[in-house]
Amino acid sequence: MTGHLNANRQILQNDSLRKILLKAKHDTIRCRILNDLIESEPDDNVWPVYNEQLRALAEAAIKKLPREQQVIQNPEYLVYKRWLGRTISNIGYVERMNSNTSKALEYYYKGLAMEEEVADKVGMASTLNNIGQIYMEQGNIPKALELFHNCLKLMEESGDKEGIAGSFSNIGIIYMSQGDDQKAKEYYEKALKIDETLKNKDGIAISLNNLADLYRRAANVTKALTLFNKSLDIRIEMNDSFNMGRVLNNIGNTYRQIKDYEKALDYFKRSLTIKEQINDKDGLAFSLNSIAAIYLAQGKTKEALPLSLRSLQIAKELGYPGHIKNAAEISYGIYKKQKNSKEALKMLLLFMTMRDSINNAETHQASTRQQFKYEYEKKELSIRAQQEKKDLLHADQSKRQKIIIGAVMGGLALVITFLLFLVNRFKIIRKQKKIIEIQKKIAERAFTALHEKNKEVTDSIIYARRIQRSLLTNEKYISRNLDRLNCN
Repeated sequence: MTGHLNANRQILQNDSLRKILLKAKHDTIRCRILNDLIESEPDDNVWPVYNEQLRALAEAAIKKLPREQQVIQNPEYLVYKRWLGRTISNIGYVERMNSNTSKALEYYYKGLAMEEEVADKVGMASTLNNIGQIYMEQGNIPKALELFHNCLKLMEESGDKEGIAGSFSNIGIIYMSQGDDQKAKEYYEKALKIDETLKNKDGIAISLNNLADLYRRAANVTKALTLFNKSLDIRIEMNDSFNMGRVLNNIGNTYRQIKDYEKALDYFKRSLTIKEQINDKDGLAFSLNSIAAIYLAQGKTKEALPLSLRSLQIAKELGYPGHIKNAAEISYGIYKKQKNSKEALKMLLLFMTMRDSINNAETHQASTRQQFKYEYEKKELSIRAQQEKKDLLHADQSKRQKIIIGAVMGGLALVITFLLFLVNRFKIIRKQKKIIEIQKKIAERAFTALHEKNKEVTDSIIYARRIQRSLLTNEKYISRNLDRLNCN
């Protein structure tokens, strides 16, 4: 029921987008809406139509621009070129879904060149991931691992957590194919943790499926079936036929492992029906060979042989060594039971050749070297980042220290200047005081001298007055005496 509700909600959302698309007046808005329709449309027969519309629109918009404006420095050109690059990569995805591997690689690399031109890290990472998956299926493990690590770097640079989780899953698949289940589990769990945090249903389903496969290989059937069924429930809810078929195949393999052939056959046939409906040749090869393996285990070699040979033919068309190896192994078992030694020997040799090409020592070493290179580069980047952080912190501290020292020195300079001013002022005051004291002494001396002079003058005046008085008395005396004499 939830799946139907989500599907209806998605239909309504897409209907709204289509209405907005019809009313949109600018090409950039149309491009954005078409991209949203591509991303949200689950039907593999519908979204490629939108992708073609977006490609044609982006190409036409670029052609409208004058020649001198068709440079990445022009924001408008940059936007349209980014959309164009992504649509070309999307065509590669369509070709891959149709099992046209060589065409898929051609479009992927063409799209990647455009994405690199405009430095579209998100687009580049997605395309590198898709190319890596093809090389992984072709058995070129070193190349696949290199591309997955390059993809992971771009995801980490752009902070795309969902993409980082996808890269972890792909790297885990490679380690699992090399028999390093512990390393594979480490990467699968890292991916699941991120996807659960992001509530990314697609990523959660992938991680659950991958972890279930590990438990299946470890013969923990109960745990494997639990996780496979959880993954299948999510795929049914998402209405994702492509991955639904793959999970059904994995559940069938689990029942085959415990020799519950009836249940195994039921799941394989359900998967085959879906794979035929969507023309998934990769899935077809797997399902056909799985059913052939059940018939072989049941001793039904006549029913098994045409299925294994058809699986082998499709695997050869795809150029996938893993599928060729599996189909050759079942065909060898069938021919051996039929006592057809000649054909059995051919299939045995083919099986051994494919097995060795996938799991040889050189591939192991290349994978280890690539992992070491990635871990080393990541560690080096981490050390460099820490050193840069320390340098920045040291520079900041030095700057602060300089500011503090400058402030202290400035303060000290002001204090010293003020002290010098005070000292100088004190000297001037003391000098002025001395001058005043000298002047005071001079004044006092002048005053004393003047006082003494005044005293002398006063004394002289008094003395003169005394003399005068003395003389005046005598004159009176003389005058009286003269008057008396005259009277006589």
